[in-house]
Amino acid sequence: MHDLYPYEAPDHGYQQIVTISTDSDPKNYTDSAKKTYYYKSADGKYGRITIDLQADFQPPPTFFGIGVYLNPSGSRNLEFDGAKEIQPK
Repeated sequence: MHDLYPYEAPDHGYQQIVTISTDSDPKNYTDSAKKTYYYKSADGKYGRITIDLQADFQPPPTFFGIGVYLNPSGSRNLEFDGAKEIQPK
């Protein structure tokens, strides 16, 4: 992540739809994409989602990872707190 303040969601600039695409020109082709987006829910909660796609993962299939963070307090602070991590059942 290359944001100046990676754990603080921006207060404006959100879009309704976001897409991830890559250049199909062989000169510019890359076999991986990692993108981070901030989001704001309809009820005013801030979050961050990171999508990681790697087509060069060996052996196949392709690797796909997703990380989602949401601050239920409504604060723009998105720094991870391990003490509050939700464990899967």
